[in-house]
Amino acid sequence: LTVDTNTLHVDATNNRVGIGLTNPAVALEIKGINDGGDISLLNLRNHGGDGSNVLLNFISSTDAANTAARSYIKSTRSGSSSSLAFATSNTTALTLDSSQNASFAGNISVDTGTAATIDFGDINGSAYGRLYADSSGTFIGSKTNQQLVLRTNNQHALTLDTSQNATFAGTVSDSKGDVR
Repeated sequence: LTVDTNTLHVDATNNRVGIGLTNPAVALEIKGINDGGDISLLNLRNHGGDGSNVLLNFISSTDAANTAARSYIKSTRSGSSSSLAFATSNTTALTLDSSQNASFAGNISVDTGTAATIDFGDINGSAYGRLYADSSGTFIGSKTNQQLVLRTNNQHALTLDTSQNATFAGTVSDSKGDVR
């Protein structure tokens, strides 16, 4: 079945549907025309009120009701903003809110096989930090000419200035409790 040359094509032999092309390579393939800018190929819309969701489900089971085998991407509307959640095994793993804050339900692992780096802060500006690990050790610090502060209970505990001088906010003792 073909509608309007290549607007919609059903390949009954291979059980495939093509939108925008006549030779779909997978069960559903959508081809758009892009002149170098963004391209919107699919809109999923729920006209419901606050708290309404739009889900894109991925089910790895012959039983569509098997929620343990379901992963999904979910958009939830709240007023004029929305959040986006990613789930595996029917459990939310990552949520991005409208302020671009990320919430993780599990651990975050960075494994490159040899060394790993996490830069944070104003990466393109004048102040950012770095977490780094390789075979010689684990490092945390400021990557720019800024002091490094370690805090406990939201209070400064240790400050290392840019000359690598240390200032402690409390009492300094060794492992035996001896004060120096």
